[in-house]
Amino acid sequence: MVELDKLKHLTQEIANEIHEKQHGKAFEFIKLLFDNIKSFVAVVDGNCKIIYVNPAVIKFANENSIVDIKLGDNCKMLFSKTKFECDNCVVKSCINQRRVLSEEVTSKYTGIKYRLTCIPLAYDGIAGVIEIVERIYG
Repeated sequence: MVELDKLKHLTQEIANEIHEKQHGKAFEFIKLLFDNIKSFVAVVDGNCKIIYVNPAVIKFANENSIVDIKLGDNCKMLFSKTKFECDNCVVKSCINQRRVLSEEVTSKYTGIKYRLTCIPLAYDGIAGVIEIVERIYG
């Protein structure tokens, strides 16, 4: 139970830093975690603006000339070549429902399927969302 309390506290710290637009130790910690994985990871604020993308996203975008992703862009930039629509956005649903949500998205150019998982970061409501994108094989 103590470990879960620590995780809850870390999540609240990260959300608070996003909410206050101050990236401190908690935010730097999650960047360390996500910088070293091959999954595509982004963190967006409550307005769906990108505040972090891991190197795997940047490398993939650069190698495939997909899009030039910049901090502050709307997260739809991560899905510019997919059938992703903001009107029924899983990120917005994650924020509104305050729970982890997942959906499948398909690239309209390559037909590659991806699983998008959104994890809310709560602070007196929602301050941000962690987006994890994995390719679906098979």
